[in-house]
Amino acid sequence: MFNAKIVSIKPKLKNQSANGVAAPMHTEKWWKDAVIYQIYPRSFQDSNGDGIGDLRGITARLDYIAALGVDAVWISPFFKSPMKDFGYDVADFKAIDPIFGTMEDFENLIREAARHGIKILMDLVFSHTSDQHEWFQASRAQKNGGDFKDFYVWADPKADGSPPTNWLAHFGGSTWSWDSKRGQYYLHNFLSSMPDLNIHAKAVQEALLDIMRFWLDKGISGFRLDVLDYYCHDPRLIDNPPKKTKNYKRFEPYLMQEHRYNRNHEAVFPFVKKMRALCDEYSKKTGHEVMMVGEISEAGGIENSALYTKSDELIHTSYCFDLLSDAFSPTHIRNVFETYHNKVGNKGWPSWSFSNHDSRRVATRWAESLGLEESSLQFQKMVNILLFSLSGTLYLYQGQELGLEEVEIPFEAIRDPYGLFQYPENKGRDGCRTPMVWDNSKENSGFSAIQPWLPLGENNRPKAVCDQLEDQNSLLNETRAFIKWRKTQPAFLSGGKLTFKHSDDTILIFERSIEGEGYICVFNLSNKAQKLPSKPLQKAGEAVFEMGCQVNETDMIEPCGFAILKKQ
Repeated sequence: MFNAKIVSIKPKLKNQSANGVAAPMHTEKWWKDAVIYQIYPRSFQDSNGDGIGDLRGITARLDYIAALGVDAVWISPFFKSPMKDFGYDVADFKAIDPIFGTMEDFENLIREAARHGIKILMDLVFSHTSDQHEWFQASRAQKNGGDFKDFYVWADPKADGSPPTNWLAHFGGSTWSWDSKRGQYYLHNFLSSMPDLNIHAKAVQEALLDIMRFWLDKGISGFRLDVLDYYCHDPRLIDNPPKKTKNYKRFEPYLMQEHRYNRNHEAVFPFVKKMRALCDEYSKKTGHEVMMVGEISEAGGIENSALYTKSDELIHTSYCFDLLSDAFSPTHIRNVFETYHNKVGNKGWPSWSFSNHDSRRVATRWAESLGLEESSLQFQKMVNILLFSLSGTLYLYQGQELGLEEVEIPFEAIRDPYGLFQYPENKGRDGCRTPMVWDNSKENSGFSAIQPWLPLGENNRPKAVCDQLEDQNSLLNETRAFIKWRKTQPAFLSGGKLTFKHSDDTILIFERSIEGEGYICVFNLSNKAQKLPSKPLQKAGEAVFEMGCQVNETDMIEPCGFAILKKQ
């Protein structure tokens, strides 16, 4: 048996805001060293008693966010929307949906966030719009000419009346739907109510750049670009080939195609350069760099993530789904990291995330991958410390700091269209989008005065913020401590190096160093105690953070044990 304990150094930080919280460092490339907190606004905090989170709710919780020590907040879409895909189907890019509040609420959020030393990133959905958008309604009526004729991807049927290509949509069926008003098919890579914009068209590009200007003028600090690799299709409309490998993670027609022609067309790069030039223009104007982080979808992988960041003319950083999958091993993490850097060398900068609104919560997902009977506190601490030890821009999804687990959603409560389509084999994304748990002494754990839009999950109620704040060794307090400590350590920031020293089926060891000084990071990614290799630890000194890994006392490491050791 091991007697697990944690050692935490909680230093006085040099760069503190008035409330004693570490304020973001306003460097030219602030985003490289940043920890960015993702908020799914429907599930963060309800301020008006309708069961749905909103912008005023976010503003009310800025003290909590600032105390985490994060540098910026990425807020998932709050544009006006019919909510067929809960905000990712935009009906007006310059309006806020009444569910989330008003433009005044947003402007107040920007001001208050700045007062707390927090930057705001917007989630831009430029691949597609809602079919309720005025652009699409106009385009339907302009087959023979007009300002919006080519704003969307329209095509005639084949001679037999069938769709132009065999492309398959994420949410089932063909990517093509027939529009009787225009007498053509339109492209949609997701829901049929979410037609794809034709970003090949210069007029569309100018309209989208104008949207970016609108929000930059409001004072935001950057953009998260939704499904960036779906911006441009191949205009030759060539059928996709079948996948060569048959190891589908589940039986789903979409996964049986190699998505070669409906995404990732080279025409996207000139437009991305225009977006970057606009961000650079505002960076010079404001004195603080405006950044873009691109989402490279599951179909893209780490190789495509590198494509979009290999030049200072492209996006600043990107993330993909390689660390948002079920795969969790030292070898996998090392391969993902090294594959990216082999593709870009010193020209690109990665982003890493273990959880978000589209993937099962990491506290559940990787616990199952390791065969753990339960998602233990030690496992959850190990996961968070691992994330914040990596080199790159790092993303913390709301509730990950609490160890929130995936919630089992009964069919009658499912809201996600993807879950409704795939049930029961795939229950969709609702389980990772359930509301935050704040205070169990209040109704619905302090999230809302009425029943929330999704169930809280009984397994998550004991992890409420108020309870964890009272426990010095809670996941919340240890996560906060490590984020703040990381800010003071040059070896863990963008000037430092990450060097892998050991990786096998269970043990991952790497160094974070700068000018020969730094730390040795040790992780047991397994459900069994393991013997530590001696050679990578020859220079291991005092433990700064550790749990279940007392290197100076034993050569064994507990299941899910970890240590951050000063390099001698």
